[in-house]
Amino acid sequence: MIGRLWPYFVGTVALGLDAYVIAGMLPKIASDLGSSSGTVGLSVAAFTAAYAISGPVLAGVAGRRAARSLLLALSLFVASNIISALATTVAVFIASRLLAGAAAGVYSPLSSAVAAHSVSADRRGRALSLILAGLACGTVFGVPLGLMVADWASWRWTFGLIVGVGLCAMLGIGLLGRGRIANVETPLRVHALRLSARRQTWLPCW
Repeated sequence: MIGRLWPYFVGTVALGLDAYVIAGMLPKIASDLGSSSGTVGLSVAAFTAAYAISGPVLAGVAGRRAARSLLLALSLFVASNIISALATTVAVFIASRLLAGAAAGVYSPLSSAVAAHSVSADRRGRALSLILAGLACGTVFGVPLGLMVADWASWRWTFGLIVGVGLCAMLGIGLLGRGRIANVETPLRVHALRLSARRQTWLPCW
């Protein structure tokens, strides 16, 4: 059963990569968009603020339709990163990061809660550890890879990498997990509040 949770893990890898990789690309993004690093840095603040707010506010409602909400959140996350990759102005870029943060804030606690409810009680600790490890993997392995892609090609291709990882998670949830995802009621809101509060200390803040 633990092996079936890999789509949720992959999704949190994409979130971890997206949350941290921008900081290392600020000068390149600013130069390409004709702005300053400080102004483009507001996109990090927008992502973090939306992430911190959307989870506690929306997670309780999202849990009532867990399968649909997971795919919807990932779809918005992927679409937002596509917009980030194609952005030609700093305003569009910051707006896309705001949407990506909101989607990430819903997906992260929802995926953790669904993973915990998808296994037997004695395996819930392992399930939660697996999902939370995705953020660390996205940071430790994804960020250096994303910066290498930015140096080799362009910062826009780094967002393409995030989109690719997000699409893999969507495919996994859609094909393997959707029929097995149970709706998560009120306890999800407790998960969301705790996880969002914890992750505010992990995400970069400007």
